[in-house]
Formats: sequence, structure tokens, C-alpha cells
Amino acid sequence: MPQPVGIVDPEPGTRRQGRGPRRGRIPVPTESVVRCPRSLSLLKPAVAVPAAQRGRTSHHQSERLVEDSAVIRRVAREGLLIAGGGRATVLQISHPQIAQGTADFSNFAGRPLNRLHATVTYLYGVLFGTREEARKVSDAVVAMHRRVSGRGYSANDPELQVWVAATLYDTAMVLYEPVFGQLSDADADACYQQYSVLATAIGCPEHAWPASRAEFSDYWQEMISTLPIGDTSRELARALLSPADLPLILRPTVPPYRFITIGLLPDAIRQRLGYSWTPRQDRLLHHGLRLTSAIYPHLPLTLREAPKTHFLNSLRRRTPQPE
Repeated sequence: MPQPVGIVDPEPGTRRQGRGPRRGRIPVPTESVVRCPRSLSLLKPAVAVPAAQRGRTSHHQSERLVEDSAVIRRVAREGLLIAGGGRATVLQISHPQIAQGTADFSNFAGRPLNRLHATVTYLYGVLFGTREEARKVSDAVVAMHRRVSGRGYSANDPELQVWVAATLYDTAMVLYEPVFGQLSDADADACYQQYSVLATAIGCPEHAWPASRAEFSDYWQEMISTLPIGDTSRELARALLSPADLPLILRPTVPPYRFITIGLLPDAIRQRLGYSWTPRQDRLLHHGLRLTSAIYPHLPLTLREAPKTHFLNSLRRRTPQPE
């Protein structure tokens, strides 16, 4: 079973404390974690959404948690979204409570890319796996999250679960629509509601997800403008964007990965993390997106779906299959 995802991806065992720093370990600050102001005040109870719109059906109707026709599957199947994995992860660890939990419970500095792997495995397992596969990967996350709590944070906090799912949804839209064009209003609404499953599958109450895209926009802007990014978040971001001890064959990928990740971040987050970004870099990034939009959609679907196929196959190799 892949490592759980969401708040942290801890190593087996309990919280590390009372030891000297391990190689590549980020020191954990001793000050208490500051909760984000009003971070849940914008999360009003969600309106009831028909099962077809949410992309979920009863067990006898479908063997999948998310039905084949769901808009979210059309979006999330695209391997292009892997390019946004760094952005989503940096946004997640920009939340001070998630940063603290990550520092407390994982050797993130020594293996930062493992979080990306775990996040993608969870996403594909829930959205494209069978109901049983989705249940198993979600149960693994829930079991791990029970152990992740400390002063000022808990991995089972709906606020944190919503934020993690929100970063995945927003990142998907930031990459998908410039390349494939804007979704219709109906598809955009359906896709938005369907993304809530990434939070509810691990126990987040349905009403915690903002009720509409308009309410999500208010929530997102509030979070982006008020997240109190601290030194722990900055240290974790540096570890992610300048990973040490990479295999030689992967090292050439670091500069473009770093460029894309920093460039796709919201301006306010990028600035508070301490990264510069010039107009020339911005033009280069958007030129790359335009070039991608001219080429990528015309590639064979099997090639575009290759990352999804790879991660699902990996999940199935690690998960006992029914006879």
C-alpha cells in the first residue's frame, strides 16, 4: 500500500522527538502553530448535489466510487496535471499546521518527492480505482492520519482536509483550462463538486467543502491572502524545490520543475515564501503553456493517460486483489 497522503506522509512509527536531527532533517521550531484566521468562516454548508453531478453512484449502480462519465475523470486523467504536483504540494505546506505536521512526522527534507508520489497515488486510486481500491487507499490515509497530531494541529481537522483538496482542485484548473479551454459552466460546476470526494473520502464532512465555485473563490482568496507562512514552510519548500540526493538521471529535471512550480504559484504565496519572479519569466511560462495547448491535446490519449496507468498499476501491485 502506498504511503498515505494529505497532511503528511510519515514513515512507519510514531512522532519523532527527543532525537538528534537526521541527515537532511529540518529542525522543528518550538513556537506554537498559529491557526489561520477565518480559514473556515467561509465554508458554509454545501447545498445538496445530485449523485450524478457529484460523480458518485450507489454500490449496485457502479463498481467505482467516481463514475466513468464524471467530468473530474476527464480532467484528472491528463498526465499534464503531474506538472502541477509541485505547486499543489508547496501550497499545502504553506499552511502552518500542515507544515508543522510534515516537519514533526516525516523526513520530508530527505525524501520530498515521496509526498508527490503519495498524493498522486491517492488521487488516482480514489478517482479511477474500483470502490474497493478507493476504500483501501482512503483507509490507509485515515489510519495514518490518526497518528498525526500535535500542538495546534491534527491531520483529521476538516480545515486541513479541505485545504489539501482545494490545492488539488485549483492546480488542476490552472493547468487544464489553459491547455484544453474553459469548461462549460455546467461541467465546471460538476467538476468542482466532484473534487470534494478527495476530502470526503478520508472523513471530511461534506458540508465543509464550499458550496459553490463562487464560495470557493472567496475561500481561496481569503486563504491565499491570510496564510501566515513561517520558516518551517519555507524550509520545506526549499527541500521540495531543490531536492538532494536525486539519482543522476533525474537531476536535469530539477530546473524546469522548479521553474514551473514557482511560476504557477499565486503571487502572494510566492512572495511570502521568498521567491522572485520576473516579467520575463512570466512571459516564458505562458509561452510554454500556449505551446503546450497547441500540441498536447493532439497526443494519443493512451500517452496522455500514461501516468495514471502507471500509478494505478503500481497501486494494484501493492494491493492484494480479490480472487
